[in-house]
Amino acid sequence: MTRYEITVEGQVGPLVTAALEGFQTRPAPPGRSCLVGEVVDQVALTGVLGCLQDLHVEICEVHRVDAPQ
Repeated sequence: MTRYEITVEGQVGPLVTAALEGFQTRPAPPGRSCLVGEVVDQVALTGVLGCLQDLHVEICEVHRVDAPQ
C-alpha cells in the first residue's frame, strides 16, 4: 500500500470524510484541508480522486508520502 496526501480547497465536512474510508484529515494551510490515507494501487487512487470530484471538492495537490512496497 502507498500513502498519499491530498490537499483540497476549503474545509472538508463529515460527508467527505465518510466517503473516503481510511483517510484522515491533517492540518493544512489556511483555507485548505489535507487528507491522508493509503491506497493499494493507482486504480484505487483514481477512485479516491473521482470520489472527491463527485462531491465537488476542488483538488489542489496530490503527493505520494512514501514509496510503494
